[in-house]
Amino acid sequence: MGNGGSIYTLNQSARTNATKLVMHAEATGYAYSPKGFMTVLSIAVLFIYSCIVLTHWGYMIWVKESSSSWHSSSEIATLAMNSRATDTLHNTGAGVETSKIFRQKVRIVSVGEKVELTFEERADQERIALNAWYS
Repeated sequence: MGNGGSIYTLNQSARTNATKLVMHAEATGYAYSPKGFMTVLSIAVLFIYSCIVLTHWGYMIWVKESSSSWHSSSEIATLAMNSRATDTLHNTGAGVETSKIFRQKVRIVSVGEKVELTFEERADQERIALNAWYS
């Protein structure tokens, strides 16, 4: 071989004295491939979820309705504290024992010049107007 030569270029005497080694390697790991029922089901669920997200995103762009308010949980907590008490949340002052209360639908409505969180409809509520200022 000598200095500066290729290690793959061998003369005839080196080839006859060399031992040929063959290596077989297999790599395993985590990847999405359509093998197995659970993997196919997972891919289908992710695809359906992606379609729902893209549909909602497209709808929001089409309607051009969104809110720039209530970006953080502290703003929502402040809105809840400034809202009227409701019978839906009775006996939940010190804690919540079951998750049933989190299944309730909550709306943000305008009552006069302010907005409130509410669980039930009342006569003095109105839909929130787009781009309106509330105190």
